[in-house]
Amino acid sequence: MFPNPYYGCSPFYTFAIQNFPFLEKDFDALTDYQLMCKIFKYLDDKIKEVDDKYGGLFETVEKIEGDFETFKNEVNQTIETFKTEVLQDVQTQMDSQYNRVLALLNQYQVVFRAYVDSQIDVVNRRIDEIEVGAVNVYNPLTGLVEPITKVIDDLYNQLRYNAITCSEYDGLELTASQYDGYMITADNFDLNGKTILMGN
Repeated sequence: MFPNPYYGCSPFYTFAIQNFPFLEKDFDALTDYQLMCKIFKYLDDKIKEVDDKYGGLFETVEKIEGDFETFKNEVNQTIETFKTEVLQDVQTQMDSQYNRVLALLNQYQVVFRAYVDSQIDVVNRRIDEIEVGAVNVYNPLTGLVEPITKVIDDLYNQLRYNAITCSEYDGLELTASQYDGYMITADNFDLNGKTILMGN
């Protein structure tokens, strides 16, 4: 069992406040009001001492807080400005690349069109240089390779089985007015003149 530290002390000594360095020695002679005044004066002195010693610190903290808020706003503004500049730069780069691609396409189109036009000129020139009589094709009527002009004539003549001969036409003794009355075209006259004029 622990020893009692208060053994041998009178009850008053045990529960009385022994040390008030800020009070007068004749503590028991003070009234309650005087005691309270002395305590409040002591507290006021300590508060003033703390304020004198650390008051500048509070102002410094407030200034730091204000400076930090200003810095934060400046950083946010810088970030927004940077974002805007980056977006503008990206848009400018995209527009520049688009214009370059469009210019290249236009150049290729000009070059390609010039090439096509030159090839068309070559083909046309070669067509102009071809002699019709020098082109030989297969003639289905004779089974021979012959000039194209003869083959075309042969094929056309196969359709003239109903054509009218000169002697047959002279035998009709038609006047110009009578002939005009038939309203016959040159093609019909050549291919179907006998049927139209002679009714055969």
